[in-house]
Amino acid sequence: MALFKPEVKEKVSFSGMCECNIVGFEDKSADYEWADACINVSVKQKGSDYTRLLQIKGSIDKDASTGLVTGGDFFNRLYRFFKVINCDAGINIKGDWEDGSGEAIMDIADYLTGRFAVDEKAVTDFPYLGYFFKSQPRTPGGDSFNRAIGALVHNNNEGRAELQSDVDWRKQKGYLKEFDASAPIVDSVAAELDGLALGNM
Repeated sequence: MALFKPEVKEKVSFSGMCECNIVGFEDKSADYEWADACINVSVKQKGSDYTRLLQIKGSIDKDASTGLVTGGDFFNRLYRFFKVINCDAGINIKGDWEDGSGEAIMDIADYLTGRFAVDEKAVTDFPYLGYFFKSQPRTPGGDSFNRAIGALVHNNNEGRAELQSDVDWRKQKGYLKEFDASAPIVDSVAAELDGLALGNM
C-alpha cells in the first residue's frame, strides 16, 4: 500500500511587508469627526483566506469665506495611492469627486471598486505590497489590533525599497507602533490627566 504523507503547507506570515491585491473600496468619510475624508481599501494577501483593511484618510482644508478647497494632508495620501493604482480621479476645488476628464463621480467607492478591484474569490496575482502589523496597546491591559499603514506600492524591488523607507520613517516619528510584549506600555490616558493636573497647580 502507498504510504500516507500529509501535505506540509509552507508557513506564510501575514505581518510585515506582504504581497496583496485590492478587492474592494468603501467611502467611510461620514464615520469620522476629525477626518474630512476616508476611503477604506480591502485587500487580499497572498496565501490568506481573509481580507485586510487599510485606510486613506485625513483632513481637507477649505477657505472660510468661499468654502473652496485650499489643501489638506488627505491629498498627499490620496494621490500617492491613486498614482500606484493608476487612477486619474480626484477632488476638485469645490470638494467634489471627479474623474480625469472632469466628469462628476457620484459614488467614489463604486467608481474605484468597478475599475481597480478584483473579485475576492478570483484573485490570482498580487501586484501590490502593503505593510501589516499588530499595534501596541495604548494602555496597560488594552487591546492590540491588526492594522495596515495607509499606503500600497508596486510589487517590485523599487516598491519594496520605497515601502521600507516609509515604514522606517513612520516608526522613527512614532506614527507606527508595533506590538512588543517586552516594551513598557505607557497609559496615554493617565499621562494626559497627569499633564492636566500639573498644569492646574
